[in-house]
Amino acid sequence: MTQRMKIIAYLIVSITVVWIGRARAAGIPADWVLYNGKILTANTDDPNGFRTAQAVAIYDGKYVAVGTNQEALDLAGPATKKIDLGSRMVLPGLVETHLHVHGMALSHYLGRSLNATDPPIQWKRKSEGLAQLRTLALQKKPGEWIIVEVRGAPPGMRLGVPTPETPTLAELDAAAPNNPITVGGGEYFPALVNSKTLELLYKKYPQGVPGIIKGPDGKPTGTLKVTAAMVLSELWPELTQKRVQDLAPLFKKELEEAAARGLTTLATRVDWDSLRIFEYLDEQEELPIRFAYATQMAAYTPYSDLLFRRVPMLSGHGTPWLWLSGATTGTLEYGNGPANQDACLHKDYPREAEKFPIWKDQPFGPHGECRLTEGEDSTILRNFFLNAAKNGWAVTNLHVKGDRALDDYLDLLEEANQKYGIANLRFSADHCGFIADEQAKRAKALGMTLTCQFPSPTGDDGQRGTLGAYRAIYGVEKAGDVVAPYKRLITAGLKPSAHCESHKGWAFACMQYEITRKDDMDGHIWGPQQRITRQEALYTYTRWASWHVWKEKNIGSIEPGKWGDLVVIDKDFLTVPEDEITDINPLLTIAGGKITYSEPKFASSVGLPTTGFQAPPNWWERKGPKTGEGM
Repeated sequence: MTQRMKIIAYLIVSITVVWIGRARAAGIPADWVLYNGKILTANTDDPNGFRTAQAVAIYDGKYVAVGTNQEALDLAGPATKKIDLGSRMVLPGLVETHLHVHGMALSHYLGRSLNATDPPIQWKRKSEGLAQLRTLALQKKPGEWIIVEVRGAPPGMRLGVPTPETPTLAELDAAAPNNPITVGGGEYFPALVNSKTLELLYKKYPQGVPGIIKGPDGKPTGTLKVTAAMVLSELWPELTQKRVQDLAPLFKKELEEAAARGLTTLATRVDWDSLRIFEYLDEQEELPIRFAYATQMAAYTPYSDLLFRRVPMLSGHGTPWLWLSGATTGTLEYGNGPANQDACLHKDYPREAEKFPIWKDQPFGPHGECRLTEGEDSTILRNFFLNAAKNGWAVTNLHVKGDRALDDYLDLLEEANQKYGIANLRFSADHCGFIADEQAKRAKALGMTLTCQFPSPTGDDGQRGTLGAYRAIYGVEKAGDVVAPYKRLITAGLKPSAHCESHKGWAFACMQYEITRKDDMDGHIWGPQQRITRQEALYTYTRWASWHVWKEKNIGSIEPGKWGDLVVIDKDFLTVPEDEITDINPLLTIAGGKITYSEPKFASSVGLPTTGFQAPPNWWERKGPKTGEGM
């Protein structure tokens, strides 16, 4: 820690102490007192040495007392809301460090992407897709945009790799001769476009942009790789303020769901239009949980140095409910992982694999998609990271799932560290798709922050998923040892955080898999040597997670002066049988002294209103990962 940082830290602590002391001396009563509980404070760096308290008092959104019942109750006044916990357990508010809530809100509550002009179209065959585009074009005025997602498209089209089923530019032009179209695209997905769209793209960027796929004649084919597809959002109609206000309730509902599972903070990347909606909710004081975001402002642009220089990096800068964590390109690979043959690996993907038929086509080549070292956009992508480091920016919320992708990334960060020094910037790698001993040591030396997903309790069905794919390539023992290896990271001195990354994902289920690593399909334990303790699992969702989002001084533990974020649960996290941790339910979630969720029966028993998103216990995804040994 530099001398300047030490002085700032000292001032923050001094101000906090004075603030708490004045509140007590003035006889200002606490807003909340929760007492007669078992409160896991997570107040030390050692997950095995934290204090267990009986009670807390919260005033003006912050803890002013953490200790015995009497110490907290002494701060109560006539208007203080007092809750007798009845010996129930309290945890610091949970922090999920990789959760794309904006995309989930749009998918589950709107049914389309933020900028889509029309509902998604079904696209099983080229002829069907083109027919639907023609129908849409007939309904539009000349020059009006057609922006649609597709459902059921063939793999090559989804991955931005032309196949016989991919329409040509001439076919796209014939379907919509008078309207610019985007099929797919947005954020980190390839797209199909017609000549009208290409005209607008070249008008803005006369030299073109990387990722415009061209044929043998050197002319565009109508297919855009992710690099070029991300630029399309600069051409689309701007989101109106009315549209922002109309969509805000959908985003809020998704955040209320997160609060119902005990989350008080989350982190993700955001596009500009989604950020406008979150900012609107923050301005209206309607954010039910806190939000750390990585901006996509410089992703895949040749002008990243200019952008980074013009905007100073202020990690943690914003409001107590919405703040900046860094910049991101989203992913170093296409993003789905080794099961879809897009993760960048050292070893060749097998050509024949019964459970992974997509590997036969190898659209990215034998090693998958290695964006940092291969392809026309690799130089732009590498410069993004170097320019971020040069200008003091962190890169966060970055998907890394392949072993070679991680090595390429570490090589680049070591170069950046030698040139500019990045140990204090907290560059991240998300998902922990593959991390061996040497990689963990290198990450520690670079001051990195990692968030892991031991594969999600959703999505893996025994034929797909990271564990199943790595088993097919490297064998069951190695797969279990390198996928989300929490113990290895902790041993290396890192502070891993965790995430489920699912609309209905259950944080306690994800913590259970960190602890047991047990497969629901047949009971197989994937990499027993990478199991961690309950206390360590708790830290991945609290104290260590707060470091990941640049708010370790404010959240992640229950201590005087920190923000009053907590979750009351119905079972003892430390003693409930391991296989029943997933059955733990939140009874009350408080963020900054505000109730964001209350379970009806508990709320009634302590005189509180029922608050927040309500769903039956079986609505949540509490089981997985289904990537079984019996494959």
